[in-house]
Amino acid sequence: MSHDDHHQQRHEHRHDHSCGCPHCHDGHDGIDVPDVAAQLLHRIEKNQRLFDQEDYSCAEELADDCLTMAVSAQDEGEVTESTDWFARAIEVLEKRIAQGQTDDLIHRLGLAHLGFAVMLNDEEKSDEALEEYQKAAAVLTPLADAGKEDVALDLAGVELNICTILYSLGSDAWDWKGRLLTDRIAGVLARFKSLSGSEALFYSAKTLMLRAAVLERESPVDSLDASRQAADILHSLVRDGKEEYKSDLAESLAILAERAKEFFPDDKARLSEALPAAHEAAKIFREFAESGNLLNVLDEIDALLIEAYLLESLGRPEEALDLYENILDEVRPYGNESVDILTRSAECYSSRAKLERKLERFDEARGDWGLAIELYQIILEQPFDGEDEEQADFVSGTRLSQMLDRIQHAEVSLSLGDESSAAEDCRLAQEALDSLAGYLGDDYAGYRKIFEAAVEGLGRKG
Repeated sequence: MSHDDHHQQRHEHRHDHSCGCPHCHDGHDGIDVPDVAAQLLHRIEKNQRLFDQEDYSCAEELADDCLTMAVSAQDEGEVTESTDWFARAIEVLEKRIAQGQTDDLIHRLGLAHLGFAVMLNDEEKSDEALEEYQKAAAVLTPLADAGKEDVALDLAGVELNICTILYSLGSDAWDWKGRLLTDRIAGVLARFKSLSGSEALFYSAKTLMLRAAVLERESPVDSLDASRQAADILHSLVRDGKEEYKSDLAESLAILAERAKEFFPDDKARLSEALPAAHEAAKIFREFAESGNLLNVLDEIDALLIEAYLLESLGRPEEALDLYENILDEVRPYGNESVDILTRSAECYSSRAKLERKLERFDEARGDWGLAIELYQIILEQPFDGEDEEQADFVSGTRLSQMLDRIQHAEVSLSLGDESSAAEDCRLAQEALDSLAGYLGDDYAGYRKIFEAAVEGLGRKG
């Protein structure tokens, strides 16, 4: 199974001050949170009365406090309340600006739209988030074009998020106001490159990663080149002591290696370049995995699986086999407690079995495919929500992987003289294939041919 879904990025631009509110990240050491909230609400009520009486001297503080409440409401899962607070803050700033605008007020309004957009995007309200990002861009553009670099950085981030949402909505949304998504991304990249500082460099790398994702089907060479550029930028930042970008570096290296593996499986030069990238990604993820975070463990395993594949492709099968064993040693302590771990364990056994078959180690291959099939069965027996489309797709994908492994298990079983086992594998594989007709859609015919060719080959051998 592919690692693509696990590594797919959101490329979302975030600032520490994303909502524009200086209170959002202030600590309140020594003060009970309810007391802070009560004081804040009291100040909002006082300032709102003044504001309603057209005393606009309190507008900035009132808007900032509303934004603080918006972030707090979102943290508590109160999306409607958060939406109301964001709208209130924006209304206050717009009324204040109508009385006389300053660059600072305009910037605050743009950041308020940005904060609102980030919240909506977090809640997977893509269309509404896109609208707020566009409002933020419209507000911030005149200031950025006037040479305000801090505003230009915010604007570039907003534009990056617009591109990210358009990408997530699919190719039908890419031609937005007559501009192709790739053109918009090029504009965002140019804006980031015109700015100084490590944050601008970091988001240049994130923009390149989005460009790579957009181009990977249409132009794999350009996609791989963009991935390489992103990794180079992140490497330079980490070398300069920016340790906070280390996880992004690992992610970019893993994606670089994955793209080389997927799109250039016979290009030894590109695979050789990808091998150290996969190795370094796994090493960095391992550092983070020591904290016990399962997601970091999964990232490490994914990178190691790519590394093992690259070793095999580069004619180093024994090293690949050793690495597969190391991966299995790492996942064994987790047992059956995680479906994600089980999935990767099954994939590891399956990948190792394919290599063992190439090396004509049929007993070992049969054993590993048997273990992969057992693990996939454990996964399929887990309680899944049948109404959840994502979970339903995962179950179908798992059943497909198990079916393909059954076919190969049947082939090696027959080569070892076990006709009854091969026949049973074929029966179960056919049942699985028939059950997957709806899931596979137009691809069903292709998988049917794979199955029929395998059965025909088994018939000749039998």
